[in-house]
Amino acid sequence: MQINGHIEAIEAITSLNPNGRQIDFEPAIKGTTEASYKDYVITRLSTGAIKLERDGLPIEPVSPELRRLAGELNVPTANKQGNPHNTQVLGRELIKAINAL
Repeated sequence: MQINGHIEAIEAITSLNPNGRQIDFEPAIKGTTEASYKDYVITRLSTGAIKLERDGLPIEPVSPELRRLAGELNVPTANKQGNPHNTQVLGRELIKAINAL
């Protein structure tokens, strides 16, 4: 996997427009990733889609509950420009934060 080459390319692009939009990059993943917090399980599918369960039951819609959990865990719900994270980004950030606890 050429992560370093991709990171260098992204840095070159952002250096051309330092005040532009934030660029998020994450290598493609295979399979799923998940994190458990209290009675919640957040799962990120290989497609990037986020599933949320509480006590084994699916929660729909996912986004409002992810935002509530983000507040509880002090995970930002917006990017540097103040734009709200979508469900996939917020789920990914929550999984990272929970797994770092």
